[in-house]
Amino acid sequence: MRWIAFVALMIFTGLPCSLLSVAFACPFCPPQSATLTEKLETADAAALVRWVEGNLPNDDDPGSAVYEVITPVPGKTGDLRKATKVTTEPYRKGLKGQLYLLTGTIRDDKMVWDKPEEISHACFEYMVNAPAADTTLNKRLEYFLPYLEHEDTQIANDAYSEFGNTPYEFVKKASSNYDPKRIRTFLTDDKVQQSRRGLYGLMLGLNGRPEEAKLLRSIIVDPNTEYRLGINGVMGGYLLLEREKALDLLDRTKLTTRILVDADGKPILDATGKEQPLPFSETFAAMEALRFLWQHEPDLIPKERVRQSMRYLLDRPEMAELVIADLARWEDWSIMDRLMVMYDDKRFNEPLIKRSIVRFMLQSTKVDQDPDDDEVPPYVVAGKKNVETLRKKDPKLVALTERFFFPPEEPKSPSADDP
Repeated sequence: MRWIAFVALMIFTGLPCSLLSVAFACPFCPPQSATLTEKLETADAAALVRWVEGNLPNDDDPGSAVYEVITPVPGKTGDLRKATKVTTEPYRKGLKGQLYLLTGTIRDDKMVWDKPEEISHACFEYMVNAPAADTTLNKRLEYFLPYLEHEDTQIANDAYSEFGNTPYEFVKKASSNYDPKRIRTFLTDDKVQQSRRGLYGLMLGLNGRPEEAKLLRSIIVDPNTEYRLGINGVMGGYLLLEREKALDLLDRTKLTTRILVDADGKPILDATGKEQPLPFSETFAAMEALRFLWQHEPDLIPKERVRQSMRYLLDRPEMAELVIADLARWEDWSIMDRLMVMYDDKRFNEPLIKRSIVRFMLQSTKVDQDPDDDEVPPYVVAGKKNVETLRKKDPKLVALTERFFFPPEEPKSPSADDP
């Protein structure tokens, strides 16, 4: 729900959705909840406890639960001692003997207990042996790597979250530790959550071999394309391995077509011999892979080649607003004439698209230029002309866009030294 709300906020405010990859560490991971080590870092007391009994609530009492301390966390003992009992409010139902992680923080000189979290003994040991929060990220990833897809689901989930919360640059630096054979099993095992395949596809791209490239390619062109979580990371990993060859494949199979096609661009027909539509999610995943290239691997493929692939999506009204915003950030001023035509095209007669075109033109006039060069760049001249044309067509829209996205600078107050 946090992810959906964030996307909605980005769209409502007109902020580019490509910033989503900046907002969260892993470019291809869904947002992660707080990890166990993060919970420990903010706790004043923590321990492995066992549920003993509960006191039911009534109109005047929220009830309580009683836990026996099994193992206090070193350095986080607070007032916890082994074999002592802790009473927390409100009442929480539990099974006698069930293990929990109990954490608390001191507020106004009083210990306030968090909601206990069910935990296995193995997961508790994994947590207390994890590197401290101030340990280098490389060392932390080295510890969590063997626990990816651990048989204990709680451990596996937490280890994945540690990777998902780590910036791409450090995931990349740790790539020499990734065992391609092991990561391959994660991508081919149907029991592995699909949402995790984005990270695993990326990891294969960072430390893969020709056979890994072949696997990633086969996943991308698989005709079973019903909403595939993580396929964006598989595309990103394939781009890391095959570069322009991989980009050519994405162009043929995801960016220039609206039907399912094979690796050679030939239509994949259904049982009745009809063409099948390409799911929007596949095209959007390819767009995210392009954004990943531009933001995280800008030197892997020539920038103009990446722009070319993004431009293919300008013809899609459902994506035009996002594409225009990306190309503005990528300073692709070659599409100015095309955008001016789109502005009057009924297919693109949507407020968000029109506003994105106005923003594009305004942004083209504000690009920094060489202070030693007296000549105004041609795209700045063209941009100013286009802005005035749009101002005549939609004066209110242009004015609002200028005020919201390009507010005038506050005049500087005169200083005492000014003449």
